[in-house]
Amino acid sequence: MYVHCQFATRGSISPRFLRCRRRGNFVTGRQIKTSAQRNPRGMNLAGYAIEGISVGGQETCIILPQLKVAFDIGRCPQRAVYQDTVFFSHCHMDHIAGIASQVASRNMCSLKPPSLVVPSTNAAAVDRLMAAFRELDTSSLPYNLVPLDVGEEFGLPNKAYVARPFYTQHVVASQGYLIFSKKKKLKAEYQ
Repeated sequence: MYVHCQFATRGSISPRFLRCRRRGNFVTGRQIKTSAQRNPRGMNLAGYAIEGISVGGQETCIILPQLKVAFDIGRCPQRAVYQDTVFFSHCHMDHIAGIASQVASRNMCSLKPPSLVVPSTNAAAVDRLMAAFRELDTSSLPYNLVPLDVGEEFGLPNKAYVARPFYTQHVVASQGYLIFSKKKKLKAEYQ
């Protein structure tokens, strides 16, 4: 599957369409800034950049870089390494295959251990998977595993946002996540 990206080059009468590989654009020549180039990795929604890749059965990883959050990890695209929290919808391979790569890459870059948020029904299996990778890699692979059920909340490290899972339909146990801000305007004595 290819994603079609639109680029206009100086001197051309009409925009030309180039095929872009999933991992990067191969564009040569001087280019006019188009909306696709302002955020070439994704799109903007309500002021938040959204980047990612989703190829059914192969890889899914959606990133909100301003919040340092990824939804699923796919095969761990390079940009996903720098996300502090990864929310997993379910544990099919196209959503979780790069989990050890993300943890190991963060460790090599001296970044803090990521928080891996998983449906609580999958927490033990993910822990066993990471234990197997630790044994194979002979390293610590530090991470914070956070089992989360529908109805529970997880505060993002920046303290301004909270994630709350909701049920989704899939052939295995799965959940989506709602991220929202929580503001405390009351004085401490009135809370």
